[in-house]
Amino acid sequence: MDVPTRKRDVPSPRLFERLINGGTCAYIFLLVQLFPFVSSAQELSRIGEIQPFSIRGSVSGTMGGNSISGLPRRQQPFSWMLSGAATATVYDVEIPFSFVFAERERSYHQPFDEFGLSPTYKWVRAHLGYRSLTWSRYSVAGIRFAGAAVELFPKDFQFALLYGRLARAVEQDSTNPSAAPAYRRTGWGAMAKIGNEDGFFRISLFQASDDTNSLARRPSNVLPQENTTGSFEAHFVAFDWLSADLDVGASFLTRNLYSPPLTGGGLSGSKQQNRVRHFKRFFDVRTTSTLAFAARAGVLFRLPWAITRIDYEIIEPEFTSFGAYYFNSDVQNITVSPSFHLFNGALRIAASAGVQSDNVGNTKAATTTRLITSANIGWSPNRTWNIDAAFSNYATSQASAREALNDSIRVRNVNTSLSLTPRMMLESSALRHVVTVSAIMMQYDDMNILSGRFSGSTTKTASVSYFLGVKETPWSAVTSASWSNTETAFGETKNIGFSVGGSTSFFEGALQLSLVVGYSRITVGSAGASGVVTQSLAVGYRASADDQLSFTYTGSQNGGGSQINPVFREHTAMLHYTRAFSWSPSARRNP
Repeated sequence: MDVPTRKRDVPSPRLFERLINGGTCAYIFLLVQLFPFVSSAQELSRIGEIQPFSIRGSVSGTMGGNSISGLPRRQQPFSWMLSGAATATVYDVEIPFSFVFAERERSYHQPFDEFGLSPTYKWVRAHLGYRSLTWSRYSVAGIRFAGAAVELFPKDFQFALLYGRLARAVEQDSTNPSAAPAYRRTGWGAMAKIGNEDGFFRISLFQASDDTNSLARRPSNVLPQENTTGSFEAHFVAFDWLSADLDVGASFLTRNLYSPPLTGGGLSGSKQQNRVRHFKRFFDVRTTSTLAFAARAGVLFRLPWAITRIDYEIIEPEFTSFGAYYFNSDVQNITVSPSFHLFNGALRIAASAGVQSDNVGNTKAATTTRLITSANIGWSPNRTWNIDAAFSNYATSQASAREALNDSIRVRNVNTSLSLTPRMMLESSALRHVVTVSAIMMQYDDMNILSGRFSGSTTKTASVSYFLGVKETPWSAVTSASWSNTETAFGETKNIGFSVGGSTSFFEGALQLSLVVGYSRITVGSAGASGVVTQSLAVGYRASADDQLSFTYTGSQNGGGSQINPVFREHTAMLHYTRAFSWSPSARRNP
């Protein structure tokens, strides 16, 4: 077996190696060395207008107590926490700090753990330290790296380069199963874009690989990998009412760098190997190498009273980009999304219909298809009435592909939901009344001959609420009632409840009070009913623009009535104080 022993990444410059791998002292030394550069590069064209130094942040203290009877304790009877966060700004360079002290946690976070800055001068921007960039959905899409990047963006042109570490090396530790081993992964990328919002072309390339020499021992469950991804993106505006988008990506992935090279006589005939063998001159092609494609196209039609978008996307199996966090591969879907604004906006309609399926490469025994439809309608004929309605339907089915599909394992289900929410608002010279009614129905039907007997369900809910506000005063009150019923193959669950609450403030809003009391009665099958009483109280006091004190209390008492709902009592109280601060030399001179 041909085992690669070469180092899989290019050594970074000494400056960035300190930034990526150095200790705290090295970080501080680096920061001191960088500040002259930053002060002259962080938007140098307006250096005279920038505040040389400022700091802002807040410190908070919280303590609370909890008591419970009838159930196992879910939290500590007494808890406390002291936390703070501050950001120092030196010539537009932000340096964040934070700390947390609690009865179970002691932590201090300073910017040298993950320090990053992006100085800018005219149409040049540099990224140093921990940064993230987004170029294309299929190449670099928000992945976080530790390293350096540069962007050039003169008018109607953009060019970018990046290099950095994507993952640290983590040795396998049999005494700590939660610590997943990982190879050190580094990557580089380049992007070029021509055009503006009226039309542009963009190409990007990203390559990342694992260093097989970064671990002292080869992990038993993790393989070193390598990935090269390229993308081409275009945006066209043909007319004011018509625009189009296109994004195409290709991914060359080697899932195991220890796998043998692909030779002329090795496993010939497979679709993937017939693809990758043509790229031996460009890549280190191995038996675990794959080449996959992805594409997305969309057309947007825009009228004064309607907008319609049509999208199509296909992602082949095993399409992967190390520049993105996650991809749902082996899928294709087409979606049509119209929306309308009629009668001067009084009637709003937004709908969507799409078909999604897998088995893009026809390699599975069955093809799963999902039909997705949804619609939202809003009607506001005047200030008094408003009605919202929503409908969604998700239907999943399977069809035979390479092999005959047994009905006992065939997937076929439908998930439907429907809601209606009318609202009425009445106002007089002194009062404001708002009445809201809501009705929701959700139904899940499983049409499989075996699982369908047990997995179907229907849930119906209804609620009504009334809000009363006294104009030109801080006084308000609200009351509500609700009902829900869920039916499954295992029984029926009912819930009926109501609540009453109010809020007000004193001393020109400095002191705020709110109180809510509720009751609900739950019935589970034939096990009997149990009633639960809940209370919540919130008190907030603003002593100054920078000082805020708050107190909250929540309580619940369950009357029991069944083994599922035993008798219990629980009370929780929390006291919280926050102090905000900010300082700069100019603020000190001119308070």
